[in-house]
Amino acid sequence: MRKVVLFSLALTLSVSLWLQAQGGRGKTSVTVKGKKISIDYGRPQLQGRDVMKMLPNGNVWRVGMNEATELDTAATLKFKGLSVKPGKYTLFAKKVSDSDWRLIVNKKTKIWGTDYDASSDLGSTPLTVTALSPPADPFTITLSAKGDDAVLEMTWGNRKLGAKFDVE
Repeated sequence: MRKVVLFSLALTLSVSLWLQAQGGRGKTSVTVKGKKISIDYGRPQLQGRDVMKMLPNGNVWRVGMNEATELDTAATLKFKGLSVKPGKYTLFAKKVSDSDWRLIVNKKTKIWGTDYDASSDLGSTPLTVTALSPPADPFTITLSAKGDDAVLEMTWGNRKLGAKFDVE
């Protein structure tokens, strides 16, 4: 019995340390007009890689690592050209070019981050692209409020991607 307990502890510690080295999971949330909006996501680390070379133009990125990034909103969110009703969604991003990215809101949830199915897209909205110096690592998503409006930002490497949205 003692060997089983020690093995379990060692395995738990090893997995925990591995997840920390990989960045683990992150959460961000904001409350606007009394309604909570939150995102749960994986936090990969660059480990010497160039984020802009990792994703060719035209490809969809899983926005994080491991389990898909999940948006949970109690409010209707109004992005440019996209309305997201209260509920749970998965977030992806499409790199059109180095300076042109789109945030994709997908209706499938509780999926692995690489299980993207375009037929389940609710829609997409443009992301602003800003150069960062110094680079950000690990990958981080933040939600912040500015009055009755909010901002979603994703930072990793030498880029910050962002989208403003209204909250109803």
